[in-house]
Amino acid sequence: MGNARPSAAPAVTAESGAFFPPEGVNLDAIERELVHKALAQARNNKSQAAKLLGLPRGQLYSLMKRHGLTEARR
Repeated sequence: MGNARPSAAPAVTAESGAFFPPEGVNLDAIERELVHKALAQARNNKSQAAKLLGLPRGQLYSLMKRHGLTEARR
């Protein structure tokens, strides 16, 4: 938590098997990166980004605010 920089994380799926480094993973960084990528793919359309993530739009705004991603207004 805090101001940790996002780290590159391999895609983890049930089929690929999960690889966890000995030091663990930074879930905040992974969450931030997913929100960032959804916003980029949706061309900053918040409703579409929330849909891509399977979240209600209000929750996307909360995550954006938590991770300091652009403005977080409703």
